[in-house]
Amino acid sequence: SMSINFIKNFLSDFYREFPHINYELYEVPIDEQTQQLLEGKTEIGIANAPLKQSKRFETLFSRKERLVALFHKDSPYLKNDKPNILLDDLEDIPLCLSRGCSELFFSVCSDSHIFPQVMSINTTKLSAIAWAEKNTGVAIVPAPAVELFPANLVRKEIKDERLFLEMTLSIVKGRELSQVAQTFINYYMQKK
Repeated sequence: SMSINFIKNFLSDFYREFPHINYELYEVPIDEQTQQLLEGKTEIGIANAPLKQSKRFETLFSRKERLVALFHKDSPYLKNDKPNILLDDLEDIPLCLSRGCSELFFSVCSDSHIFPQVMSINTTKLSAIAWAEKNTGVAIVPAPAVELFPANLVRKEIKDERLFLEMTLSIVKGRELSQVAQTFINYYMQKK
């Protein structure tokens, strides 16, 4: 689901400058992404969870993404009367997590002695958000401050300094990139 913002913010403009390039985007769990990079199936990895075997990768760019709660504006679970949400506010509410943030979320809840009611864990954050759009739960997903969500959803930052992930752009250490991949990396580093 990260690819949607990546297409909007980078690939579409890159395509306009280099219209003869073809793209293959794989939206896969982190284990599979790690394997694809190491096998050479892909050259560039964009992830919001740590790549496995991290010492084999070079991170070219990283930024923190906070976990946010997304809920329907008519939610029976949360109200839009506070500027932020505390972790305690999420106890006893049906939560829909993206898999990339679930391990971190569970760890922080455990450390805080909070026992969340998890309704679903989803491979992508788009699936978690779909539950919130249908007003059946509250989505917990990583999101940059500039990310826009559907108008019927309320976005609240979860006020806990432990609840963030690193979004990274990585390549395999020591592996030469194709001319196209290197051109994109140069473009990306200028635009970010």
